[in-house]
Amino acid sequence: MKKYLLTLGLIVFLAFFSVTNAATDQIVETTEETVETINTTADIAQEELIEPGLLPDHPLYFLKTLSESIQTLFAFGEANRVNRHMILAEKRLAEAQALIAQGKTELAEKIMNRYQEQFTRAFTFAQQAKEKGQNSDEIMAKIAENTLRHQAVLARVYEQVPEEAKPAIEQAIENSLRGHEQALQNISEEKSEKVDQILKRIEEKRPAIEERIDQLQKQGVPIQNLSPESQGQDESNKNFLEINQANQEQAIQETQTRDNQAEGQGELIQIQQQTQEQTQERTPTAGQQ
Repeated sequence: MKKYLLTLGLIVFLAFFSVTNAATDQIVETTEETVETINTTADIAQEELIEPGLLPDHPLYFLKTLSESIQTLFAFGEANRVNRHMILAEKRLAEAQALIAQGKTELAEKIMNRYQEQFTRAFTFAQQAKEKGQNSDEIMAKIAENTLRHQAVLARVYEQVPEEAKPAIEQAIENSLRGHEQALQNISEEKSEKVDQILKRIEEKRPAIEERIDQLQKQGVPIQNLSPESQGQDESNKNFLEINQANQEQAIQETQTRDNQAEGQGELIQIQQQTQEQTQERTPTAGQQ
């Protein structure tokens, strides 16, 4: 009976989480028929992201990710999958931003890697839609507009993190720039009115973001601006996905190395403490002498 009640309670709790996440995602959710852009009513200069909700250091965070996974399973079709992973990418970015504000930069770095993973998945599904002969102009335009917003957030976050965390942000900015330009390259010349509207918004907002990136470049930040004409579409898409995957693997390896080093230091301290205790036990006191 207790197991039944516990299982029922968990199901109800997950259902509550799913409804809550769905309500949060409603401002960014799209369908096959109408692919809208994330936070189109928000001024990009304000660099607003969706609410992060529970942060990764919360004891119930695993329920949040479980709920997200369940919702992702029911995202059918490339357009909805692109939208779903862009939502999750923005959530991870919002979480990383909140963690950095709390001074938890190491955890924020790990979440930033997850942001890039979700973003890469979104681009991969968009590319698959194009390869299948589907009209992918709207979802590519959506990726371009939202990566533009993310660049603004990342540029601001870069100025807030300590030196040891800057490389991870630099990599995220560069990948976002690459994704933005590659998405624009994949939009055909025969665009719909909706895509034209998205592109018009991008052109209006892009100069302010480029100015921020230029400021970082002048400070010596190794970020390259990529022009849409710099490479062929098919080759550049492949290179983008390969480079992004390689960067993610390198970031994961660096994180694991730091964790192993920290674990090794902990073991060393423990051994030193045990040695001191053994030495004290072997050394006779004045009374024993």
